Amino acid sequence: MKTIIFDLDGTLYDYHAESFLKSKIYIFVKNKVSSLLVQKKLAKDAEAANTLLRELFAEYGEELSIAFEKKFGIPRDEFFKYCWNIDAAKFIEKDDSIQDTLKKCRQKYSMILLSDAPAIWVNRVLAHLNITSIFDVVKTGDSDIRKSFKYALKALLEVRGLKGIDCVIVGDEYLTDIEPAK
Repeated sequence: MKTIIFDLDGTLYDYHAESFLKSKIYIFVKNKVSSLLVQKKLAKDAEAANTLLRELFAEYGEELSIAFEKKFGIPRDEFFKYCWNIDAAKFIEKDDSIQDTLKKCRQKYSMILLSDAPAIWVNRVLAHLNITSIFDVVKTGDSDIRKSFKYALKALLEVRGLKGIDCVIVGDEYLTDIEPAK
């Protein structure tokens, strides 16, 4: 084994909910998304925004940045800046044992972070946890190559010249972290 590939949300910190979609972080971001719909005059009020948000979620799932880009012409970077530009310290308890464990792993293995979360959030979380410098590569969900589309891991391995047999995946979600590694 040469490389450890880590997920972020739910793996390197606990979001204290049974799923990310039920976490305080997600609820906060969802409210920001509703607010963006109203601000951009795509919905007349919060109730209409929530109805539209349910429709977008039914069609696009968690990929709301793509929905906003395709349906409304709102660039992803604008979406991410508005909806995900939040203070990680308000939602994440710092656990120094994570930093210690990752540093020990770093002594022996190449370290990669693979997350579907936007870079603005990933960078804030890594900084809050004091683990930014531990990773050789940080791959975020700002592009179309996302774990939820099932080909992010394969693309990452190809670009880095890695073989699956030389890697271990550490994640909390079976469908996006574990299944693609098989």
